[in-house]
Amino acid sequence: MKYYPQLINSPEFVLWLAEELYTCKKYSEALPVLEQAYKLRPNSMVLNNIGLCYQYSQKFDKAQNAFQQAHLMVPAHILPQFYLFSLYQETGEKDKAEKIAKKALATKAKITNTTVLKARYIMKSFLKNSYNKTKERRCYEIDRNKQNFKEELCDD
Repeated sequence: MKYYPQLINSPEFVLWLAEELYTCKKYSEALPVLEQAYKLRPNSMVLNNIGLCYQYSQKFDKAQNAFQQAHLMVPAHILPQFYLFSLYQETGEKDKAEKIAKKALATKAKITNTTVLKARYIMKSFLKNSYNKTKERRCYEIDRNKQNFKEELCDD
C-alpha cells in the first residue's frame, strides 16, 4: 500500500481509504486496500466491495467468489445475492441469474430497507420478464451514496 505505510494496520484508516478509492471509481487501487481491510476486519460489506471491484475490472470469477463468500458470511443479507444476480446478468448467464433471483426472493431478509426493497423489485421484474421470454440483458448497480439503483441495457 503506497498510502501512509505506517497506518496499514489501522482498520479505521484502511476502511476509510478503501471507501474513498472505491467511491472515486479507482477500482484497481481500491482492491488491495479492500483486501487489507478484509484482513483487518472481515465482513460481508468489504467482500461485496471486493467483488464489485473485480466485476468492474472484468474479473468475473473472482467477483463471483467474493459475492458467494459474502453470502455465506451472512445468508440473510440480500445484497450479496443481488450482486451475484447482477453479475450473472452482465455475463449473460440467464439461468444462473434466474436461480439466484428465486433463491434471494425466498430468503427472509435480516434487514428490510429501501435498498432491499429495490433489489427485490428488480429481481421480481427480471423473473417476470424471464417468463415472458425477454431477450434483452440488463445490468443493475447500486449507487451506494444515494441508495439508488441504476438499470441499463448491457453491451453485447
